[in-house]
Amino acid sequence: MRLYRVYAGIASASPGRAGHPLTVSPVQGAGRIDNPGRYGVLYVADTQPAAVGERFGDLRVWSTSMLAGRPYLPGSRMMLAVLRLDGAVCDLDDPDELSRRGLRPSRVVTRDRETTQRWAREIHDEAAYAGVRWWSFWNPDWGSAGVWHPARLTVVGSEPLTLAHPAVTGAAMALDRPLRDER
Repeated sequence: MRLYRVYAGIASASPGRAGHPLTVSPVQGAGRIDNPGRYGVLYVADTQPAAVGERFGDLRVWSTSMLAGRPYLPGSRMMLAVLRLDGAVCDLDDPDELSRRGLRPSRVVTRDRETTQRWAREIHDEAAYAGVRWWSFWNPDWGSAGVWHPARLTVVGSEPLTLAHPAVTGAAMALDRPLRDER
């Protein structure tokens, strides 16, 4: 399965180090499927625009400054990683899967993290999946996912994001976000 991730990257970062596309953030707990006492999670998407939209959807205007990397990671810039997952994900965009689990669609994309982290923990504890997929809060045509086992991911490629990158322009169009070049 091909997946995409937007991350603050450093080209020379080695696996397990900040700036590498497969490094799980040590700061977790507020994400949809976070359960930091039990597992780490790497958030990904099923299309390039979805990965960009998930990362920057909260911003009303998209600008060059959002792509500059992060202050806590000097020398970083926002990158788009192409990943391959070896393993199955539990697909909560499948009505039969929702029914089997007794989950209502509104409980999947709710902003109530206690609810989402509960169903994520239950799915994780089955040990049958490498992660879980749901539809994006920002655009239901996009798939979002969390991978519990980053070792099952392979980096196929990675490239810097710009305002002209098709993933950025596609996500901006889908979410009606203006693009502003601040250079």
